[in-house]
Amino acid sequence: MKKVDVIFPAYINATIGPTGTLRRLLKNKDYLKKRGYELEIFTYDYLVSGGKVEAVDFTKGLSQRSKVKQYIKRNSFFSMLFVLRRMWKAKLLVEKYATLGRTPDIVIFHEVDACYAYLKQVKSPARKVCFFHSNGKRWEMFLKSWPKLENSFFLNFLNKRMDFVIRSLDRYVFIARIGQQNFLRENPAIEASKTVFFHNGIDDKPLVKGGRDRSDFKYRLCCTGTVCRRKGQYLIIEALYRLDKEIREQIHLSLFGTGADLSVLQDRVIEYKLVDQVTFYGNVANNEIHEKLCQEDIFVLMSDNEGLPISIIEAMRAGLPVISTNVAGIPEQVEPLYNGVLIEPNADALLEVLKHINDYDWKTMGQNSRRRFEKEFSFDIVGDGAEKENLYSLVKELGVTKQVHFHGQLSRDKAQDIIRQADCFVMVSSREAFGLVYIEAMAKGCITIATKGQGIDGVIVHGENGFLCESENVEKLTILIKQIVSLPSLELQRISDNAVSVAKNMTDRKVAEHYIHSII
Repeated sequence: MKKVDVIFPAYINATIGPTGTLRRLLKNKDYLKKRGYELEIFTYDYLVSGGKVEAVDFTKGLSQRSKVKQYIKRNSFFSMLFVLRRMWKAKLLVEKYATLGRTPDIVIFHEVDACYAYLKQVKSPARKVCFFHSNGKRWEMFLKSWPKLENSFFLNFLNKRMDFVIRSLDRYVFIARIGQQNFLRENPAIEASKTVFFHNGIDDKPLVKGGRDRSDFKYRLCCTGTVCRRKGQYLIIEALYRLDKEIREQIHLSLFGTGADLSVLQDRVIEYKLVDQVTFYGNVANNEIHEKLCQEDIFVLMSDNEGLPISIIEAMRAGLPVISTNVAGIPEQVEPLYNGVLIEPNADALLEVLKHINDYDWKTMGQNSRRRFEKEFSFDIVGDGAEKENLYSLVKELGVTKQVHFHGQLSRDKAQDIIRQADCFVMVSSREAFGLVYIEAMAKGCITIATKGQGIDGVIVHGENGFLCESENVEKLTILIKQIVSLPSLELQRISDNAVSVAKNMTDRKVAEHYIHSII
């Protein structure tokens, strides 16, 4: 049993991205234990309250905090003090953790301050892993929040801390492929094999459309996330204000979330006389946001910098088409005119989309969003055999009964129909002379994953017309599937086209010709 400790200097229910990941980890503690990992999470509330999560109301006094933070951000000295305070809190948390005398095999961090404090204070042979919830470019997202610290001596101080952390880690984890790529470009001394990326995930929930009076507005736009410059809520308000009155009156905007810029944004809405068309809902509980989103029509996120926002995945789960920016990991989830629209992070670009809002097929794109969300977790198994019952049990044990579909033994035509509808075909046999089903999948344009070193190796060229993976290597297969999912549509189409071309040369007639010619 491997012991895994996660150290994060915030409250578990704080309204920031990493805490969502931590809450999902807590939810799956028992499952992880069955898989051989004993997980413990150490946040402020866990250490201070003896394992009990404090019910902190983060919306209380929000307006006052917003105004204070606005003032702080405009002053370099106070900005520095704020960041130093955050470092001190991380150091304090690590000191309390150190008194516990824990001996984990793996220790995980989701930000740099606690990681730095741990590396300096705790001498441990544990494997050190840090998640980077950014686009992989050093300080780019940080300076969006603290612009007065750019080109300051304090930034040099932060760089030295970051260099130390990067040198000391065993594993670097990113939430989007672009983050991993940017990091490796900026840190060429780091081995690529020590880095990994995987997209954030959320629980599946059924669609709950309907129940809302549709007579009020033709289009209901929404945005979730921390209210700040980086998330671009200002740009949405600006675009709405500049719209022709005839179109603007068809649109309502729902804003979910709180943040330092909330009071400023509320004042802007009053100034632009948009109070009838913009509603601020504040912070909405995680268990309520899905139902709220299901009652909207279009999700809008105008971030100028991101890792990969959970809010977009939540929107896709709710079957919403997405208007967002072509930055960081967002294009890894939003495909233009398939499940949304990608634009540059400015009000002019959004204004052009809204001017022509009636010209887009939002309904189909919303359906595709939901389909894309489901496909991330959908697996069809065709066939029968001695291991069927064991496989049933494994699926139940893993809690993926909704994602895995057993079809049993099917006729060739029906099996081909399932392959035709699939995006990816996977069969990583321990032994395989050739495997005709690989060719059948390739003929349908299906991205095919086959066994490395077996009969099909050579026909399938890795990365050109399919992919190869070692048999019985779950970790490598997982990484490979994540890489395939994140590939651009054009790249996937290229591989699919190549697969079809190969399969055309391996038809029954072609094989018969080769067979006869080889005898003669």
